[in-house]
Order: sequence, then C-alpha cells, then structure tokens
Amino acid sequence: MFLSRQTGLGRDQNLITIRRRTRYGILLLVAGGILALILSLSILGERKGTLLVKANRPGAYIVLNGSVTDVPVGTPLKRLRSDIYDVSVSLSGYEPDPPNRVVKIEKGKTLEVNFSLLPIPPEPKIQKEKPTPAADESAKSKPEDFDRISSQPPDSKKPISPSIQQSSKARNNTKETKQSEEAGEILHGMLKVVTRPVEGGIFIDDIFAGRGKVTQTNLNLGEVVVRFGEVEGYRTPASQKAFLTQSWPYASLEGIYLPIIYISAHLDQSGRVITQRCKLTQGYVLDQSAPAEDPVAGPGIKLLDEIGVFAWEIGYAFSNRNPPGQDYIEMIFDLPENWDGNKPLDLHLYGYPSDRKYPFALAGRAEIDVFVNERPVKKGYHPTIPVQGNTSLQSEVFPVNSFLRVGQNRIRVQASANSRCFYYLKQIVLL
Repeated sequence: MFLSRQTGLGRDQNLITIRRRTRYGILLLVAGGILALILSLSILGERKGTLLVKANRPGAYIVLNGSVTDVPVGTPLKRLRSDIYDVSVSLSGYEPDPPNRVVKIEKGKTLEVNFSLLPIPPEPKIQKEKPTPAADESAKSKPEDFDRISSQPPDSKKPISPSIQQSSKARNNTKETKQSEEAGEILHGMLKVVTRPVEGGIFIDDIFAGRGKVTQTNLNLGEVVVRFGEVEGYRTPASQKAFLTQSWPYASLEGIYLPIIYISAHLDQSGRVITQRCKLTQGYVLDQSAPAEDPVAGPGIKLLDEIGVFAWEIGYAFSNRNPPGQDYIEMIFDLPENWDGNKPLDLHLYGYPSDRKYPFALAGRAEIDVFVNERPVKKGYHPTIPVQGNTSLQSEVFPVNSFLRVGQNRIRVQASANSRCFYYLKQIVLL
C-alpha cells in the first residue's frame, strides 16, 4: 500500500499547520514578554526624578540638603526620589547667588537649577572701638579756651578756632549724657551671642568679636546684625538681627552649626579605595553565623570592561563549601549628636548586577542584602541597573534614617544567600 501526500507520515497538511501555529505562538509569547519587560523598566525609571545643577564657574560641586557632594555642577543627579531638596553649590573663594534653592523633584522629570558664583570679599579687619570722650577729659580743656570764648564781643566777626569748637561740643555732649542718665533714659544695650556645638567665629556689624561665646555692652540702640564664620564639616548658620530699644536693651542670639552629612567610599580610576569620613572593612558570612572580617577572603576588585571602571565583586565566599557563604563590604562611621537636624538620610549604592553566574550555578540572578546596625533594610534585593557600555553613574536609593543612631554606625552590603550571579559595587554614599 502506497502512502499518499495527504496521509503520509510527516507530510500531513494538518500536522504541518499545527507546527507552524505553535512556532508563531511561541514567537508572539517571547515578543510579548520582551515588550512587557521594556514597559516595566520604563515605568520604574519614571518613578525617579533628575536634578541638573549649573553654575557660571567651573570646578564647583553640588550641595544637596546642606551636604557637599563629590558631583561637579553640570552632571545630572539621576534617580532621586520625589521629594523637597535644598540645593546649592560650593567653590572655594566664592559664594553662591542665591545662597540656596528649595526645589521639588517630580517623578520622571528633569529639573534644572542655575547659580551664580560671586567672589567672597576678604574678612573685615578687627577694629578697636574709639573711646567716647569722658566728662573728666572735657574738664582737662585749657582754661584759656574759656577766656577766649568769653572774651569774644557779641558782635565780633572773628571765627572761633576748631579746637575751641570741638572742646565746646564735647562739654555739651557730656552735659546731655548726664542729663539723660539723671532722667533714667537708657542709651546703650547689651548683646550675648553663643555658637553650638562648635566654636564658630562671631561678627557683630561686620566686626570680628570673638569665637564661641561673646558678650558686648555699650552697643548703640537700634538694629545689630550678627553673622557667623565658616567651620569645616558644618553648615554655617544664617545671619541674624537683634533690635535694641530703650524698653528692651538686651538680646541673646544662638548660632547652631549643623553637621554636613556626606559619607562615602568608592574606587578611583586606578582601583584604589577612597573614603570620606568613614572606615571600610570586608569579609564573609557563613550560614547564619556572625560576619567574619577578612581582607583577603572578602570581595575582590575587578575592572568592568563594559564601562571601564573598577568595582568590588560581591558573590560567594568559598567555592569548596556547600553552601559557599557570602561576601560583604561594610562602612563604619560616626554621627554627631545633632545630625538629625538635617533632612532624612538616604543610602545610595552605585552598583551593577551581572549575568555572570557562580561556578556550577545553572540558573539565578544577582541579589544583595543591606543591613544598617545589624538590622535588615533589604533582603534578597535584585538591583535593576545593568552593566552597559553607555551606563552613567546611577544609584539604588534606600531610606535609612530610622536605622541610624548617634555615635558609631555600620552599613553592610552583602550577597544574598539565594544569589547566583555576581554584583559589582562601585560606590557607597550616605547623604
């Protein structure tokens, strides 16, 4: 019996049609998945905003919420959460105009802020207050002055000498002062100025008065302007005014120096570790035991050829163990007593997940755990910024203000126990 084209094995038209439909269905399913992935990534990107700060002079750095960052002006700050930010710029020898701008970052939008940098005038020189002529000094005037004044005839046109006029004026002022004091009038006021928690410079009406604590008496009644000098590591308090009147000739002012919170650790272009106001340690975690510090067994430093930067390679700790353990890197730093006077602090991780799997791993992805003072902030978190040739420096942001405390703090980033791919960490920033 011969097999026909319609009924032969492998040549049945219905079977061929079913196979074609199956292929088309798989292709449509894959295309739909890719489209959904692109759409989800775009939606996630729109949840954050971008800030672009510009200035009229090069070399300035962006100041965010009172903290001087290492980001130069003209470089966009991406992936900022929707919030209100205090923005300024910093350049040695210059002051920004305006001093700061309070801006609102919105999701999916880029906000541009411009500043002018003006040269800072030199500090005013210390001037000694000239003593007011006292009553006894006026009494020292020469007796002949009085004779010469009294000897002038009423209709004389001869001018009185300047020395005689000055002596006469001093006697009149002294007489008026005595009369005011006898009448109970207050002619001078007193001002007390204190700076905390550090001793900052105090300038009263642009005259340097001292550091830390100043009390001045015999100030003229009226408006008195007090400004404060810069202290490294602290935000300079704004200028203040005091009004001294006869009814209230006393004033007390306080200048509060808030610490500038910008703590970071990163790798430079040569792969060297650069830290700012912190200490960096590394090691590993085995099973559920406590972290073990080990500068050798911890994360290695690798050059990412895709973007040409060095990063810590965070993954498994020991290949000969099961489970192999997890690498970690930890930042140790101190916070002063009044650090909570600033905006809430956020942790910024500049890192990239990779598809490079651990040895013998068949499937999985890069996941990390984030701890602050041994309290979990995120566990099993999958970073979303891939390593690409045109990838700019972006960060994953974690609100950590409620996990911090006065004194010593520790932030630890480690590979998750379920991670099967390496995570590359470029920089850690707390601001």
